[in-house]
Amino acid sequence: MTVTEQVDAFLATQALNGNELVVVVGGISDVAAEYKAFEAGSQTADQMTARIQQAGKNLAAQARRLVAAGAKHVVVVGSPNLGYTPWAGTNATRISHLTD
Repeated sequence: MTVTEQVDAFLATQALNGNELVVVVGGISDVAAEYKAFEAGSQTADQMTARIQQAGKNLAAQARRLVAAGAKHVVVVGSPNLGYTPWAGTNATRISHLTD
């Protein structure tokens, strides 16, 4: 379920009164999917970067939706630097693209 779908479901069943702490977490699967497409040769590094940037903007849009619905305290947690994870391993190209 995407973050957008989760926010849709939440807002359809919950009311925010401003006293909640809402935590929105996302981005890791977007980065991984876009990198895999780049690695497979189906997109360029620039296309990968643009799509990852758009995913970040989409995550921020969901936070704004929650604020518009009444949330006053929203924490957004994006993807950590995947270039430093075991998934990147010792592959210099992967580390470089995932760290940028």
